[in-house]
Amino acid sequence: MLEGLSVVIPCYNEEGALESVVREVVPAAAKCARNYELVIVDDGSRDRSAEIAGRLEREFPSVRLVRHEKNRGFGAAFRTGVSAVRYEHLTLVPADGQFPAEDLLRFLPQADADIVAGFRVNRPDPVRRRITTTIFYMVMFFAFGIVLRDINWVKLYRRRVFEIAKPGFAGIGIDAEIVVRAAKAGLKLSQVRVGYRERTTGRSTGDDPRRVKQTLLELMKLGWDS
Repeated sequence: MLEGLSVVIPCYNEEGALESVVREVVPAAAKCARNYELVIVDDGSRDRSAEIAGRLEREFPSVRLVRHEKNRGFGAAFRTGVSAVRYEHLTLVPADGQFPAEDLLRFLPQADADIVAGFRVNRPDPVRRRITTTIFYMVMFFAFGIVLRDINWVKLYRRRVFEIAKPGFAGIGIDAEIVVRAAKAGLKLSQVRVGYRERTTGRSTGDDPRRVKQTLLELMKLGWDS
């Protein structure tokens, strides 16, 4: 069991799943750490996500809500959450319900690593998403020598990772930015198999052509800077 765990939940227009995610994460976090907190970062949602998060904040002493008045993107929500946490270990759990919260326990045996990356197998993704994932993996392997099987999924971090990596990307490329900078700094990376569920509400934007383009541009910048 960890001494302390901070769970950041970035949220943008996830009114259909946010409450069930929080109610699932709270007991899972309690099994993982003696002290824990959930930091919901509402990234300018246009639905009822902020209202739901505020109600959950009032119900659960362990839940805090941080809001962006306007949508600033995943990278900004990521950094806002990291800057708000209190504990040595932290993780980001998506607000869409696709990560089984009980799988947070799978990270604990490897919690001495600076980053423990969860990887998904047998993902029921559409063809376009699978192609994007394969391209992303190949870029990470051939350009940066990163052999983690799943860069853009739930991870357990030590706080010093962010002090060293100093991430600044705006989009989902921030995941790769942190991993590459951490590896370059000689930090310890590990990985563990975790679960994955199909989205049952809301709309996925992970394979949106604009986001894919943004991610590839961020990876190119990362290559130039490395």
